[in-house]
Parts: sequence; structure tokens; C-alpha cells
Amino acid sequence: DSDSDSDGDGVGDNNGGGDDGGDGGGGSWGRGVKEKAERAAGEESAPPGIPTTPEAELEALLLSVDPVRRAKAVAAAAKRATSTAATVAAGGKGDTDTWVVMERLADVDDALRREVPEFAHTFPFPLDTFQKEAIYHLERGESVFVAAHTSAGKTVVAEYAFALATKHCTRAIYTSPIKTISNQKFRDFGKQFDVGLLTGDVSIKADAPCLIMTTEILRSMLYRGADLIRDVEWVVFDEVHYVNDAERGVVWEEVIIMLPAHIGLVLLSATVPNVSEFADWVGRTKRKKVFVTGTHRRPVPLEHVLYFGGDSEKDFYKVGEREAFLPAGYKAATDALNKSKKPSTG
Repeated sequence: DSDSDSDGDGVGDNNGGGDDGGDGGGGSWGRGVKEKAERAAGEESAPPGIPTTPEAELEALLLSVDPVRRAKAVAAAAKRATSTAATVAAGGKGDTDTWVVMERLADVDDALRREVPEFAHTFPFPLDTFQKEAIYHLERGESVFVAAHTSAGKTVVAEYAFALATKHCTRAIYTSPIKTISNQKFRDFGKQFDVGLLTGDVSIKADAPCLIMTTEILRSMLYRGADLIRDVEWVVFDEVHYVNDAERGVVWEEVIIMLPAHIGLVLLSATVPNVSEFADWVGRTKRKKVFVTGTHRRPVPLEHVLYFGGDSEKDFYKVGEREAFLPAGYKAATDALNKSKKPSTG
């Protein structure tokens, strides 16, 4: 059952026919989200708008690389929180304009022991601190933004969201911007969970509790009021920085805005420079706190190379490795450049 490209986004809207009747009218689905939906029924939604400026982007970049500046920012946030608490205690309204929580857990292991007596899913390797923090917030039903470099382990958080949905007999949706990523995640997650795949090309197990699809497919479901949306507990946005894409970014904005209030959000990205501003926009739009976690560690080191043409290895000059500058490589590259500029004699 393949729909045509009715929304004009250039991607076939294929929902496999599982969006209107695949959930069996509710049945055992939705037991974990009913209360959340009722609590959120009266919540209002604020108008969208990402408050991003060049100055804010620069400040976010400086915060990401300067521990002293980051510590000062945390201290300032704590001071503002104390001031807000005092204002509320005195009968004032307090500051309700901040929807992003950047503060990290002081003792994540102790917090997990108190909050999670039994994990919904276990992993065959020790978890990093940011992964534990994300799991802690997911167990509390809170939305999270995970900012970490490529191969740092962001997918662990998505796996745990799938595990929670399976445990609670609800649904979870994993969205990606590219069909190849969707196909890869379908193979990876299919080894552990009951997973379906919906893209513009194929529809596999459209009634599965855990679904992987492109973001355009999810937007089409929301436009048409698909029945399965009411049973969704989590939506994972992989590569959420695509919201900044000039052509397709509107898809991410619309999906985030249209998602029902009872659905928790898991935002994953490695390249968002203004994490706090974007997370604050998401929280302001959905009227719920967004907890930011992540790591600056890069498991796959980068190599910086200068290239002046040619096909052999000697035409590549390594000038940086493991975040360290290599003077010898830079000198060799400079010498090669100067040599290429000299007129040939003959």
C-alpha cells in the first residue's frame, strides 16, 4: 500500500497501510502513555521560532571547548535558578521562559540506582556517563537532547527508547533523514526488537511496535491523523541538525510542532553548534523541559590533511592528528606548495 507524494516533498509517502488499522484499535497498545496523554491534554503550545544569532552560536561553540567558560555558565544558571526559586517563594511568577536543562547529574550511578531498580534493556559493554544520564531521563519520561561526536554511542539512547516502548506495550518511532540510514537501523535494531520499516520504497511490518522511517513519512502520518500516533511513547530524531537544512528543514520543524504532547522526544546530533538554543526552542514549542547531555570525547580521531593534487600518498600532507597540530607535516606541505609555484626550467 504505497501512497503518492501528496505533500510535495519529493519522497513517496509509504505507510504500508499500517497507520490506520495496524494497531488493532488500541488493544494492549497505549497502556504506558494514556496517563501522559491525559495530563498533557490541557497544555498549550507556544508559537515556533529558533532564537539563533551569530553571537549565540559563537558563545555555544566557546562553551563547548572552554571548560572555564562552561563552568561560569553553569554557575550563572544555578544563580538564576536560585533567584527564580526565591521569587516564586515570595509570591512572584518566577522565570518560566527557560525550557532547556543543561545541568548534569552530580552522581548519575546513584540516581540510576534510586530511579531504575530494573533496566528495560542491558548492554554488553559499560555505559558512558552521558548514556546513563539519558537513560535516567527516559525512565522518568523526560525528553532528552544527546549531543556527541560520530560513533560516540548516541544510538544506545535510541535502543533504550525502543526497549522502554516494548516494556510498556507502547510504540516508538525512529526517524532518519536518509533511506540508507533507515535500512541500516532496521537491520541493527531488528536483531533485538520487533521492528518495522517504512520508507518511500518499502513497507515491512508496518504494524510493529517499533518503527523506523524517514521524517517525511512521519510528517505524512501526522497530516493524515494516523491512528498509531496515539500509542507512540517515544520519537527518536536522528541527525536532528537537518532542521537547519534550507530545503528539508521545514519537515523537522513541522513534525516537532505537530507531535501530540504525550510523546517524549529523543534528539540526537553530532553537529548542532547552538544546542541550548535549539533545545530551548523545542521545549518552548512543546511546553516541556528538554534535558541536554552529551560528551566531547571523540572515539574516532580526526586527521587533518592538506592536498595539492596527485594520486600517490606523498601528495597528502598530514598537519593534524588527535586534536594536535603537526608542525613537520605543515612544513612539508608548505615546501611542496612553494615548489609547485616555481617556474620549471628546461
